[in-house]
Amino acid sequence: MEWLAVELSAALVALYRSWERAEMWLVGYGDEVCRAQQHEHPAGPPAVAIMSSTITARDAATTEPAGLLRITATAAAVLGYLRPGKEVENGRELALKLILWSGSLLAQLLKDPAVIVDYRRPALR
Repeated sequence: MEWLAVELSAALVALYRSWERAEMWLVGYGDEVCRAQQHEHPAGPPAVAIMSSTITARDAATTEPAGLLRITATAAAVLGYLRPGKEVENGRELALKLILWSGSLLAQLLKDPAVIVDYRRPALR
């Protein structure tokens, strides 16, 4: 879950070109998700919590206090969503939600050829 959230955070920052704008998107999108998902066990709000913990931490090091807080917040959101006897099913729901979000954001990014640079660079010999 953390890996997906980190990748999605990176896509958001690349798309909006700043951490602050990416956070603003997440707050607005999170409100939409929470309003739209009124059923008994929605995956959206925990996925927003995972994203929020990832995008606000901004660090890659897991040994730093902010990194540990991010991992703890991510784990709390995941564990809070898992129901006894349905851990695999619920974990897949969360992963699917994050994949769906990242997929649509990456599709937006890929519409801009300027962001695709690694594949156009000549291979190092």
